[in-house]
Amino acid sequence: MSANCAECARLEREKEAARQAGDLSKVTDCAVLLKRHPDHSKRSALWKGAGMNRATYRFREFQLIPDTEPDAEPITFAMQCAVCEQTGEPGDEQAAAHAWATGHLKANPEHFTYREINTRPCRFEPGAWQ
Repeated sequence: MSANCAECARLEREKEAARQAGDLSKVTDCAVLLKRHPDHSKRSALWKGAGMNRATYRFREFQLIPDTEPDAEPITFAMQCAVCEQTGEPGDEQAAAHAWATGHLKANPEHFTYREINTRPCRFEPGAWQ
């Protein structure tokens, strides 16, 4: 508290009146306002010229796109039997995955339902700063 600050003096008077009235919530409120008063806090002295920098946050949009970079993982294909959950070996040829499903059907004539599992690598591409 500064002896020369009218706002600090007002808050001190309010705090003391609240204390005498038994209003501890108001006492706490006044204490917080006194502590945060910008003219006298240590923080405000730091911000006002002691070389402290404020943080600046900027936002940017990102777009999820297929990863076509040379070092990207390959696109793979596999088939999975929906009846027994058995899965063929992933490979880079879709025809090989379909061939596995055909072979699995021949070995298990009652397994008619399959899932095609395609794995395509993706990456986020940063957009313009906002």
